[in-house]
Amino acid sequence: MSESDDDRRRAWFRREVLPLEPELHAFAERLARPGQTEAADLVNDVMVAMIRLENWRAIDCPASYAKRVLRNLAAEAARRSKIVRFGGASEDDVLALIDDAPDAEAVMISRDELRRLQQVVASMPEPMRRTFTLRKVYGLSPPQIAEQLGMSISSIEKYLTKGLRLCSERLAREPVRQVRNGVGNSWGKARDRDGNW
Repeated sequence: MSESDDDRRRAWFRREVLPLEPELHAFAERLARPGQTEAADLVNDVMVAMIRLENWRAIDCPASYAKRVLRNLAAEAARRSKIVRFGGASEDDVLALIDDAPDAEAVMISRDELRRLQQVVASMPEPMRRTFTLRKVYGLSPPQIAEQLGMSISSIEKYLTKGLRLCSERLAREPVRQVRNGVGNSWGKARDRDGNW
């Protein structure tokens, strides 16, 4: 990463993420349970994850992303503790920690994959693109597509086969970019010896 990109990331962190600290701390207080990670530790881990994000530009809403990271960290701490104290937490509180939705990283990766697929489909020759879109997006059967486009069913099936092969070949060439965030380190380790980020 060039010096200017690193500076922009740090400026983004100071502008967008640091002001969220009180809100994140209040949220962490509601999620933290006795015998598990302290709320301040959770917030520190979130801050470390946010400052280390390589794909920070892709985050539309830093507050939502940070809360999702915090919720996932709290759930991970609950799993690690392996101690369930039902006296201190209601069933609703315990169920609130369980998050079946994909985390922000998975959403970003899925969006990237979808963007790549859209580019591949857009690069297809016109009859193949129309055939592929009618089948895979609109769910029409080959006979329905053949009738709509005025083509033979065998032509439609050939376009579909070639379209699938083209997608799998092009998508296999370029690996999915992973979001790495360094969760789990202490807040102080994100700074260098001079106190800089």
